[in-house]
Amino acid sequence: MNRFRLALLLLLIFKAARADDILELSVGQRQLFLDDEGIAKIDGIHRTMHQPKKRGAVIVPDQSWETALQTRCAPVWDQTANRYKLWLITSTPVDGVAGTTYAESQDGVTWTKPILRQWDFQGSSENNFIAVEPELSWPANAMENVVYDPDDNDPQRRFKGFLSAHGRQPIISLDGIHWTKLDVPMLPSSDESNLTQILPPSAPVVRGDELWFYYTGLKYRAEPAEPVVGGSGAICLAVLRRDGFVSLDAEVMRGTITTKPFKWAGSKLIVNVETKEQGELRAEVLDYAGTVIATSQPVTGNQPHGEFRWSQVLPESLQGQQVSLRFMMREARFYAWWLE
Repeated sequence: MNRFRLALLLLLIFKAARADDILELSVGQRQLFLDDEGIAKIDGIHRTMHQPKKRGAVIVPDQSWETALQTRCAPVWDQTANRYKLWLITSTPVDGVAGTTYAESQDGVTWTKPILRQWDFQGSSENNFIAVEPELSWPANAMENVVYDPDDNDPQRRFKGFLSAHGRQPIISLDGIHWTKLDVPMLPSSDESNLTQILPPSAPVVRGDELWFYYTGLKYRAEPAEPVVGGSGAICLAVLRRDGFVSLDAEVMRGTITTKPFKWAGSKLIVNVETKEQGELRAEVLDYAGTVIATSQPVTGNQPHGEFRWSQVLPESLQGQQVSLRFMMREARFYAWWLE
């Protein structure tokens, strides 16, 4: 009996280990190369990390009530208004007076600051400050971590965020401009800090085949004693190729990458790759036993959305079948693959 139990235990462990080797993959799910999670074997390839390229400041303190701009949000695309929206932490020339302002853009580069008339500053409400509650002052009037949820069934709740820099009060909005506090307890938090010089957003904005990162760039670690011409902080933009955090690279000698097994879905194999003039990327589809059942024609050039063409028609029985992919490349940078 003990031997039977031991054999059963070993069988269960073996099955669990084999299950861990199966890549869970759905149509459209991009497989990046940040690690070896989806890779079974790699040969003749090296990994390269890539940095976004800075494009400079896109929102600067150019109004009389602005001395420095920061953000704790990423721009969101409002499909109804047909524009990007962004919320800013804005310092003013008055010591200790700051708040949240609003900017919008149709292209993500040229931004405007509409007059909202919600908050009085030095006797005038002709500004772009947002006031969830006009009587609040800094830091209780700070808005952070705003997101847009177009799938919320209640349009009044599609914009969501937090109010206050210390402690987080959930707030909601229809348009991202007029906000309401939720009648729920405040979330305790004390992670707000202005002691770093680059403050990243919560997520990049996908723009076609690029990722756009909006971040806070500060000239000083603390507010300067005297006003700074042009302001001491602005919202800056950096751009990275989509999927371009890490690439798997091959030189003149051919390198190969074999994926973990997964169940085939969809009808197309798509790659994000960039090859040199003489470079290429090819793919083979392998069955459960490792036998080649389909071979691709090469993908060459700069292809953020390159579709493999096959030397033979893919069998209809491939749907739902457990397969692996073997990529063969030379003089190329390989960023991602996925099924469509």
